[in-house]
Amino acid sequence: MPMRNVAVQSAVLVVLTCAAYFPALEGQFVWDDVIHIVNNELLGSVDGLWMIWTQPSADKAEGHYWPVVYSSFWLDHQLWGLRPLGYHLNNILLHCLNVLLLWYLFRRLDIPGSWFAAAIFALHPVHVESVAWIIERKDVLCCAFYLLALWAFLRWDSERRGDTYILSLQLYAAALLSKSIAVSLPLALGILIWWRRRRLTMSEGLALIPFIVIALVLIPLDIWLMHEADSGSYPLSWVDRCLVAGRAVWFYAAKLVWPANLTAIYPRWQIDAHHWAQYVYVVAMMGAVLLLWLLRLRIGRAPLAAVLFFVVSLGPILGFIDFAYMGQSFVADRYQYLASIGPIVMFAALWAACFGRFRAGRIAGPMVGALLLAVLFALTFNHSAKYRDAQSLFGSVIDANPNSWQAHHNLGHDYLEKDRLEDAAEYLTAALRLYPNAKSYHSLGLARAKQKRVEEAIDLFEKALELDPDRSDSRKNIALAMLVSGEHDEAAARFAELLRRDSQDVMSRRYLGEALMRIGQARRAAALFEQVIAARPDIVGAANSLAWILATHPDALLRDGPRAIALTELVRAGGGDRRPEHDGTLAAAYAETGRYEEAIATAEKAIELAVARGMEKFATKTRQRITLYRDRKPYRDLSLVESRGR
Repeated sequence: MPMRNVAVQSAVLVVLTCAAYFPALEGQFVWDDVIHIVNNELLGSVDGLWMIWTQPSADKAEGHYWPVVYSSFWLDHQLWGLRPLGYHLNNILLHCLNVLLLWYLFRRLDIPGSWFAAAIFALHPVHVESVAWIIERKDVLCCAFYLLALWAFLRWDSERRGDTYILSLQLYAAALLSKSIAVSLPLALGILIWWRRRRLTMSEGLALIPFIVIALVLIPLDIWLMHEADSGSYPLSWVDRCLVAGRAVWFYAAKLVWPANLTAIYPRWQIDAHHWAQYVYVVAMMGAVLLLWLLRLRIGRAPLAAVLFFVVSLGPILGFIDFAYMGQSFVADRYQYLASIGPIVMFAALWAACFGRFRAGRIAGPMVGALLLAVLFALTFNHSAKYRDAQSLFGSVIDANPNSWQAHHNLGHDYLEKDRLEDAAEYLTAALRLYPNAKSYHSLGLARAKQKRVEEAIDLFEKALELDPDRSDSRKNIALAMLVSGEHDEAAARFAELLRRDSQDVMSRRYLGEALMRIGQARRAAALFEQVIAARPDIVGAANSLAWILATHPDALLRDGPRAIALTELVRAGGGDRRPEHDGTLAAAYAETGRYEEAIATAEKAIELAVARGMEKFATKTRQRITLYRDRKPYRDLSLVESRGR
């Protein structure tokens, strides 16, 4: 084929792919994106790249050693910060690269319908999860290195040059360090050689051994890290796991043939080894492979090779080895991003062969093929729009899988972060009705705390701790709720216990200081606030509380007006939400230093803000202090020396 035609057809593939995924460019960070990207301190740190490679446990949220994909996120963070557009664009471009690599590989292997196969791969909606969901870059990046390793191996196989063989090994390692599902490459290469030559020679078998060695080094490391992260284990017998695998293979094949009702969380089916019908999937799968083996001399080896590639590529996530997502579902669209290549190329080759046999077919084939691609394009375009934000994503999951407690929880938590508290409570309650779990109890507790329903919040946090005694955030929020409700002694005791558990817990240190302020132990509180400011100057609440003590404490030995003003300036420099309490503290600091006119003006601003926020009690207290300032008297907070809260 002339290079001009290759360039034009390549451009068409890229344009179609980008157009189909255009809605994804408007997407935000959703679900695990927040945990692994937005809240990942390694990505914004100068030393983060080094730590990604040398300290696998530095990322507490990730239970795998996939430094290549996180290095790409680190680079994205340097280029785009936390603007999701750049991350989405890179995912789509990587998918385009995979589409082109597939087409070039299919052409090199003389597979009929190679362009059609690449176009189906580009536009098939089962791949949307891998492309439109930012964190699933691991799929598209792994596939890119996998295909490049395959390309390099084919070059070596035809030219027998050592440098291309070494390159293939390096690319395979990069694929494994992007996602462990690439472990299947040695078996895939064996299947490819058998398909092309009917047998695997001794030299070809020996050539696969270094690939196996690389897998034997990297995969145990990944499994060890996964268990260290406590990703969960599932009490399934060997028979149960075979039943899961058999049904999963047919599930993935069915979604390729009829991609309807695609969703981010599929129902987790029940496994019952005593029910004969569940064995049908396993028997049918084994029967299909056996039938293709028996027919290989009549119909060729290609169909069997495609099916074997499909099954082998799915192998790592068929349930024989525990993976974290098994608690939600045994299947996910993203798991067949790589495996789908086998059935797709088989379908495209059969399509080309069938329509190419007669003259009318040479016209009908492209027309029907174009119609099929148009349908796939529309499905992908619509499905990728669901990844726009948490509401569209998990709303669509609930429509398709109403019993997904995880979808209800995620949607409720998103509403919680947007302060839509009634909506949050509705979905979190639904999540708990479907499956009582610690994180939904905790999130619902946060919603109730924001609604000032403190006793209910404390009860919900305690239920979260019953299910997960290691939830330090629930312990902290119980103490916070007690602090808010006026149980200052109990709150102080609980924050002190949290500090005994983790002496580096800066927020517990800050809130212990707040509790001690309210029971009259201002000197101890001030020392704690000093420690917090030294460790985290961005925690402006600690600076504001310390400034209040320095400006208003009855004991002259504790007061320091100029320092109080400097601290309030630190609070203002911190940016963020301007709160009336901050202006109130600054007014008290001005009064302490004799700057009464500034104190009055600042206090009036505090009142204005308080009234706008509905904080009438605070506004009333501030008006009383203005009376003192007008009499040229500073304010003294007697509660700082009393054993009760102010």
